[in-house]
Amino acid sequence: MISTLITTENSGLFLPTVPDEVLSAGDVFLGAVDEDTDTACGVLAAEVVEGDIMAIRYLYVNKKWRMNGAAGKLLDMLTDIAHSAGAAEIICNAVRPCPDPSDSAEQTTGMPDDGMYEFLTGNGFEEIEELRTPLFEFNISDIKPNPNSVLLNMVSVSDVSEDIWKQISFASSLSSDDYIDDLSFVAFDNRKNYLGHILVRMDDNGLVIESLNAEGDHSSLTINSILERVYEVCKSLADEDVPVRVPAQSNSIQSLLMKITGSKAVKLGDHTLLSKMI
Repeated sequence: MISTLITTENSGLFLPTVPDEVLSAGDVFLGAVDEDTDTACGVLAAEVVEGDIMAIRYLYVNKKWRMNGAAGKLLDMLTDIAHSAGAAEIICNAVRPCPDPSDSAEQTTGMPDDGMYEFLTGNGFEEIEELRTPLFEFNISDIKPNPNSVLLNMVSVSDVSEDIWKQISFASSLSSDDYIDDLSFVAFDNRKNYLGHILVRMDDNGLVIESLNAEGDHSSLTINSILERVYEVCKSLADEDVPVRVPAQSNSIQSLLMKITGSKAVKLGDHTLLSKMI
């Protein structure tokens, strides 16, 4: 197993497996190749952030080639590149599986853990515990309409002002075009004051709510209305059973998720950030 820098000459072997949003954000693209069969079997994409930090944005190894050292080769090569570029740290997001087997993602949802957390911690990464956020999953069809929902003015993220976009996307490396337009929007009151927002994208496992927030005295009702809007859109597309993952960024959002889904929201683990000094 060897790792190589992805160039214009060999990109056709690797990049079709990389999501468009990663291609637009990445600065470094590496590929893993099985020497015996000359087969491309893995991809790593990384981005330089804040000058001296290299962030892994995408790491994928074909299931057939896992446990054969491909991910390790990619990480070793990235470490050398980052060190040569003057970076002092590599970071990566991952899901820390539930420690209780009876509460694990695999047993409760059928969604197996991808092994990223174990791989990173086994290669010298340490978790930044204060950035740990519980990650929940539910089906769109689990959302129960609330008769007290408030009627809000909802504006697609592609149509909001630049100032509003900066306010709601400060922690995202993606652009508004990378989110699903019909499901990503900002809620305003009748005076055009910001009340809340939701940012949704799609991955191989379903919908991912990357950011869900509400402000004001009626924040719970605002989030309820936002999620009901997502439900109505998915229902109109005959896509009610699609799974949704969402980080519960506060105890109030966690409680609301349980309430609005009739306690059907299942904790997959903790979304967390891991770091390795180099």
